[in-house]
Amino acid sequence: MEKLKRREGEPEHHDPFDRVLIAQAKTENMILITHDGLLDGYGEKCVMTV
Repeated sequence: MEKLKRREGEPEHHDPFDRVLIAQAKTENMILITHDGLLDGYGEKCVMTV
């Protein structure tokens, strides 16, 4: 099982539902579009902040 990891030096992100959304987007080969800039700290290609 792979874990989502935040880039070193990024602020903490405590919302577990957001991690579920990222995992779902990765699994389904989709892009998660969000205004939450903290999600960019995961460094995943499936996250696009606007």
